[in-house]
Amino acid sequence: MGYLGRRIGKSQNTARGGDGANGNLGGGILDLFDQGYFAREGNINRSPGENKGLTATGGIISDYSDSGTVYRAHVFTTSGSFVVSGLTEGSFTNTIEYIVVGGGGGGGMGASHGAAGGGAGGFRTNVSGDSPGGPSTSTEAAFPVATATYSVVIGAGGGGPRGSEAPGNGGGFSNFDSGGPNPIRSEGGGGGSGYDPAAPVKNGENGASGGGGNGSTGGPSTGGSAGYQANTTTPAPTQGYNGGDGYPGGPNYGGGGGGGAGGVGASVPSSTAAAGNGGDGKQSSIEGTTYYYAGGGGGGGFQSGNGAGNGGQGGGGGGQTQEGNFGTGGTGGRQPGTPGQSDDPDGSPNPGINGGNGGFSTGSGGGASTYLSGYPTINHGQGGSGIVVVRY
Repeated sequence: MGYLGRRIGKSQNTARGGDGANGNLGGGILDLFDQGYFAREGNINRSPGENKGLTATGGIISDYSDSGTVYRAHVFTTSGSFVVSGLTEGSFTNTIEYIVVGGGGGGGMGASHGAAGGGAGGFRTNVSGDSPGGPSTSTEAAFPVATATYSVVIGAGGGGPRGSEAPGNGGGFSNFDSGGPNPIRSEGGGGGSGYDPAAPVKNGENGASGGGGNGSTGGPSTGGSAGYQANTTTPAPTQGYNGGDGYPGGPNYGGGGGGGAGGVGASVPSSTAAAGNGGDGKQSSIEGTTYYYAGGGGGGGFQSGNGAGNGGQGGGGGGQTQEGNFGTGGTGGRQPGTPGQSDDPDGSPNPGINGGNGGFSTGSGGGASTYLSGYPTINHGQGGSGIVVVRY
């Protein structure tokens, strides 16, 4: 008597035609090893009920394994489309996980008084184990997809007018399924406050995370609020934290740090304290590597010995002081933030001029800059552009 699983019928294809041509299909009852082999033969799936994931295009695509589960990630660093052409089979669901990060706000620029760091772009997620920007600990709902095209918008980082004592510009919003019935929109970060003696703007701008307040005289300068669309008063879902307050007095006149998705921008507690550090961002492993996203920019000051603010973890730009102290850029992100830097045409390391830029595709805020007459090339610390990542 034969053993269990003995072959009955053809054990392999015999014709020259393709699989299944003219009835040419290996059949019978197979032992388990052979069953696995023939299930993989050609283009015919001989194991009905096997799981099959989504079929989709768009962005930069990569596959990785996490705790035995294989994921495919689509990373968008520029605007584009996520196109689903085939749905799942088996036990998989037709849902995706995402992070959507807005563009970071630009750092402010000041003259003799410390400007402030830019706020980070918004951070929204529905990845299990991740928490969205701000104090919320609840992930967002599953996102169902159909065979359709989903528009992706990536927010630009904010900058500011070159060579001017002005606040930084707010970052642009990022959006997944822009124009669809359930868009996931993350706002841009608020710009850091600048300092113009003729028209001082003390407080940081509102945004997904708020920009920091400057170190001007004549009263406290508060950081911008989180939970608002950049440069407007329209409420948005909580996506970050407030910017830090500046200190209204010398010798340092320190500006506050920009808020991050994971923490407030640091305030300046005294006239001799260093400028405020940017708030840290939030972590996610959606790309297969754990990164921080959306750190705040570092604030600026006047006295070199009192220190400039550092960029928040995740890619915030470093601030600088007028006398040549440079804050470090935030680390732990896809790209680090750059430190504050000199742009003296004579090549001298002093004075400090340009604030550092937020890391590209991190949504981090830019660092504070210093305006000096006769230096037309001075730039605001540029906020980092946003990012959208989808996985299934």
